[in-house]
Amino acid sequence: MAPSNGLAALGGWFEALPFESLLIGHCLQISSMIQPMREKYLLSYWAGLLLATGGGVITSLLLDEPVPFFRSNVLGVTWTLCWWLMLYFPYSLVFKLHSVLPVRITTKSCMNVLRAQLLVSRVDQAVKLFPRVPMAPIVLGTLAACGGKFIVDAVNIATGNHAGQSEMAAPTFVSRSAFQGTLLYYVAVHVLRTIGPAEGGAIIVTLFVGHGIIAELTGWNLDFTYPFARLGHAISNTPMPELAGRGPLHTAAFPRHPAEASSIWRSTPAYVAAIKAHRDTASQAKHWPRHMVV
Repeated sequence: MAPSNGLAALGGWFEALPFESLLIGHCLQISSMIQPMREKYLLSYWAGLLLATGGGVITSLLLDEPVPFFRSNVLGVTWTLCWWLMLYFPYSLVFKLHSVLPVRITTKSCMNVLRAQLLVSRVDQAVKLFPRVPMAPIVLGTLAACGGKFIVDAVNIATGNHAGQSEMAAPTFVSRSAFQGTLLYYVAVHVLRTIGPAEGGAIIVTLFVGHGIIAELTGWNLDFTYPFARLGHAISNTPMPELAGRGPLHTAAFPRHPAEASSIWRSTPAYVAAIKAHRDTASQAKHWPRHMVV
């Protein structure tokens, strides 16, 4: 009983975190990810906003609710300020400050807390609205945690800014973690009922945040979803699309310039391939390939 009480307390602690602070960290993290788009200010603004809120946007539309940035001024104002500070503050001081490891870990943790909490809330909501329909919580929970990536892929394709395969064509950690986290929470909390919502939420948040911290500290993604995905594809006899360099040890924070790469990362085949792609694209030489920023 003690472990359950501990998980419930941890879940309560996560829920007590101030939303405004989490939102600021979340928006700073997302805006740092779209930094290669800074020369296209309008595209960077809307692509970043949709990346930050895409999960909420898609699930809100499916549930016939107002999209997140229409519910209050908080989200729109926070995103606009963070976007400007990260991309256009003089001398890139905010972007350089964000590159410091403790700051980067903090903002990434904020992003992962909100991502996990939205997943959990959408699963709980779907179970209440659509009882005995497993597809509803599984689809809504998954989209809540990865919908932004799907939307931004579509935007990039439409504007001619996409390189490589889309998340829909070749799922990576983003969508796999969303699906597996949703399945774990739904089965444990609502099907088997072995733990309560507070404990289940604590597990999902801890998985997402813990992975993000470890990835930033080590420089490696250590994709815990990959073995389960391989097993699922093997059992179902369905193909598993792969992107070059996106196996279980794909880097968590791809360096924006070769000089920033660690000695470990420089020794990987993906780094060598990225260097070649970077040099082959002379017109974009001042930016690291945008499809490598994850």
